[in-house]
Amino acid sequence: MAAWIRSYRSCRWAWSSWDTGLRRTSSSASALVGLAELMLSGCTTAADHLYIYPNGCRID
Repeated sequence: MAAWIRSYRSCRWAWSSWDTGLRRTSSSASALVGLAELMLSGCTTAADHLYIYPNGCRID
């Protein structure tokens, strides 16, 4: 667990130094455009919740 926390912290630092050009407005605008494209294409879900079950796992 400690190794995972250390790797998570380093990834967060790398991401925050990489995305200095992103602002809240640009993130919101890109999310809204993506949602609009999903709605216009007829997408009913944006996440497959059954994907989290490993192969061979049954849902009872």
